[in-house]
Amino acid sequence: MSSIENKNPAAQPNAKNTRGLGKFSLSILAASLFALPVATWAQSSGVTQISSAASNAAEQSFDDALSGYFNAELPGATVIVTRDGKTVFRKAYGLADVEHKTALQPEMMMRIGSITKQFTAVAILQLVETGKLSLNDDLNTVLPDFPAKGQKITIEHLLTHSSGIKNFLAMPGFAGIAGKQLAVGEVLDFFKNEPLEFTPGEHFAYSNSGYFLLGLIIEKISGLSYADYMAQHVFSPLDMRHTAFEGQERDAQRRVEGYTRGADGIQKVNAISANIGYAAGALVSTVDDLARWDQAIAANKLLKPASWQQALRPHVLNGGQSSDYGYGWMSIKIQGVAASAHDGIIPGFNSFAVRIPEQKVFVAVLSNNGRLNPGAAYLAEKIAAIAIGKPFPEYKAIQLAPSVLDQVVGAYKINAKEERIISRVGSQIFMQRSGKNKMEIFPCSATEFFVKDSPARIHMRFEKNANGEVTQMVLVQNQEESISPRTGNQVPVSADAARAGG
Repeated sequence: MSSIENKNPAAQPNAKNTRGLGKFSLSILAASLFALPVATWAQSSGVTQISSAASNAAEQSFDDALSGYFNAELPGATVIVTRDGKTVFRKAYGLADVEHKTALQPEMMMRIGSITKQFTAVAILQLVETGKLSLNDDLNTVLPDFPAKGQKITIEHLLTHSSGIKNFLAMPGFAGIAGKQLAVGEVLDFFKNEPLEFTPGEHFAYSNSGYFLLGLIIEKISGLSYADYMAQHVFSPLDMRHTAFEGQERDAQRRVEGYTRGADGIQKVNAISANIGYAAGALVSTVDDLARWDQAIAANKLLKPASWQQALRPHVLNGGQSSDYGYGWMSIKIQGVAASAHDGIIPGFNSFAVRIPEQKVFVAVLSNNGRLNPGAAYLAEKIAAIAIGKPFPEYKAIQLAPSVLDQVVGAYKINAKEERIISRVGSQIFMQRSGKNKMEIFPCSATEFFVKDSPARIHMRFEKNANGEVTQMVLVQNQEESISPRTGNQVPVSADAARAGG
C-alpha cells in the first residue's frame, strides 16, 4: 500500500495553486486495481486519424520527447495527443503485465483516479439541468441522514472543494481501513461525524469526501447506482465503451495491472476496495475514451454550453478570490496558454489529462506505474507544450570547476523567515529551502542551473553586479519568477559526499 499524501492540509486552507500541481496535486491516492492478465489487441481508437508527412514528423517529435523516460521491461504508460478532434499521436510504452512480459497497448484500460471527478460533476449538472437538483441545495436536505454541521453546505461547495468537510484520505486511521473490502456506507461512516475544518465557501481544501457525497446524491436523486447512472447517462451516449466503474467493465481483461516499487523492486499493488474511490476516483478508462470525452466537451454534448462553461470556470470563494478549480477541473497555464486539467494518482497508477481550448489540443497520459518519475503531469504538459508550438526549454547539464560553482554558493532570502541555501559538496551543488530537504541542481551555464525532471520545472539564474559578484537568484518555478537577494550568511563548502533529499 503506497503512502498517502495530504493534498491540502487544513493548516494551510488559503494555499493557492499557482500552476496546478505545485500547491495541490489532485488525486484519490488510495485505491488499487483488481486485474486479470491482459492480452494484446489491435483496435482503432475511434478518433479520426491523420496520415501525412506532417503527422509523421509530429509523431516523431512526441516520441522523442517521451521514449527516454520508459523502460521496455517495466510498467509504462499509454499516451494520446489530439488536435481539433483528430489523433496526431497515440502510443504505449512499457509493460501491462511485468510477470508475463505483456506489452502495453493504447487501448488498454487503467484506473484514472481523480479524473473521475469531472465525470461525477457532469452527472450532477445533468440532474441540475433536469430540475431535480440545484447547486444551492443544502446537503442535509438532499441527504438528511448526513450529520448536520451547523453550517449550510451546498452542492456547489462539494463540487468546488470548498465545503470544509475533511478529506477522509488524510484522516488519522485511514490506513487501518484502506486494505479492507468496504461497502460505500462503511466508508461514509468513517468520516461523516467529523467537524468542519472551516466555514463552507471560505477556503479551497481538496476533499475526496465531497465527491464521495456527490456520488450518494446521484444515487439518491436518480434512483440508480452510481455505476449504472454513469454507464447509462454519460458513457453510453458518448460511445465510451471502455470507461466504467471498476469491476463493471464490459471486458475486464482490457484492464491492466498497477505496479509500484517496493523493497524487492517492481511489484503489483495490493488490491483494495473500489468503493473507497467511489465517485471520487474509481473509474477506469482508456486514452481513446478520454479523447472522446474531450470531443464531447468541445461539442457541448450531455450539457448545455452554459453548464460546461460553469464547470470549467474557476470557482470564486466567499472572499472574492479564485480557487483555480471549477467542477472537476483545475485551471492551469502551459507556456502561458490557458488549460483545464486534472490528475489521478493512486497506488499503482499515475494519470493526467489536459485540454487546451484555444489550440484545440488534448493530451492524456495513463500509467500503470504508481511511482512514475517524472509523473504523468510532467510528461503530459511537456508534449502539450510541443503540440501548441511552445515547447519547454531543454537544459543539458555541464561540468563546472569548483571555483565557478563556489561563486553561487550562499544564502538567498525568500521572505522574513525563509531562505534558500546553495551549497557545494565536492563536484555536486545543492539547493535547500528552510525546513525542506536538499535537492541537487545541475549547471547548464556558469550562472544557470536546473532541477532534473522537476514537476515544477525549476530553473534558476544567478545575477551579478558590475563587479562580477552574485547578488540575487531568480528562480523560475511553474513558469513564474521569484527573486531572492543574496544575504551575508556564510555557507560552508564540503568536499564530502552528500545525499540529496526529495
